Amino acid sequence: MRNEYAKKKRNVPRKAPEFVLLDNMSNRMNQIEKRICSLQQENKEIRESIMDLRIFLKQYKKFEIEFREKIKHMANEAQMHLDRAVQTYEEREEFMSKRDIYKDRCAQDLRKIAINENSLNLILENTKDFEEFGTLQKQERSDSRIAITGDLIEQGVTGLEPALNKVQKLHSAIVASSGKETPKEMEDHFKLTDHQANSMFSYLEELLKMVHHTQYIIDDVRDKNQSLLINLSDQERRLRWEIKEMKDTVEQSQSEADAAMVSKDQARGELNELLQKVHSLYLKCTSDMKAKLSTDQKDEEEADESLGSEKEETIDTLQDKEIDDSNAVDFNENFERKVLELLTLLEYIRMKVSFVHMHSAVF
Repeated sequence: MRNEYAKKKRNVPRKAPEFVLLDNMSNRMNQIEKRICSLQQENKEIRESIMDLRIFLKQYKKFEIEFREKIKHMANEAQMHLDRAVQTYEEREEFMSKRDIYKDRCAQDLRKIAINENSLNLILENTKDFEEFGTLQKQERSDSRIAITGDLIEQGVTGLEPALNKVQKLHSAIVASSGKETPKEMEDHFKLTDHQANSMFSYLEELLKMVHHTQYIIDDVRDKNQSLLINLSDQERRLRWEIKEMKDTVEQSQSEADAAMVSKDQARGELNELLQKVHSLYLKCTSDMKAKLSTDQKDEEEADESLGSEKEETIDTLQDKEIDDSNAVDFNENFERKVLELLTLLEYIRMKVSFVHMHSAVF
């Protein structure tokens, strides 16, 4: 059984090596076409991803420009607040210097007022003594009182002269300092200076309130500036991290695109090698077919020439002789070989046309 199976297996007609090579090449071409299609799809996806990345990069650049403008605007606002704070601080220093000047003036006025008050008290005491002395002079005197006053005059007249001189000096000093001569004018001047001192103290209190309010505004602006600087630093770190990630993704996509181009070049080289092999096979097949066609034409011409002479003999001999079919197998083999060559040529032409279409689609 095994020998019979082996004989049957050996008797199975096999393909010629050219057709086997052609089938292998067609399979290889189909694989290459599939690979090229997959590479085209990958290239398309890579191009789409690159376009998306470019669009995202444009959006990011636009966002970066807007963010830089916002940072610049915020920096200008911070500088404006800082200038305002510096200006308010300078105004505060100016107001404090004015307050010190007003304090000195008020202290001087208070000292003058105290001097005037003391002098007025002395004048009032002396005037009271003079009024009492005048009333005593106006009263009617008895002998006993005349004796007493005489003794007093004898004892104290000389003692009143230095007191009077002292009072006159104080009065002249008060008049020189205040510019007022009568006690009524001095009292009015004292009230006026007291009112001015009170108004100056109220003005100083208002200035102190303004200074405290300005200091509060400066502290608030300083806190806001610190919070803005912290937020800006956080946003800058986040943006730098996002930019770094985007650069990494762009570099990765670029490397993938380069690898795809390298694989595409390799596939193109392999395809060119296969085309060279197919072209050499085609040249070989066409040369063989031309040689066979030339030999067939010569045989046909010789057969046509001998056909006229042999026609009559064949007609006579066909009736007596049997048909000779010894060369039928060779004829069938030659006919099958020619048919296969024509099919091979048609397959090559089809592959050439499909390759041209594929090449135009790729490039």
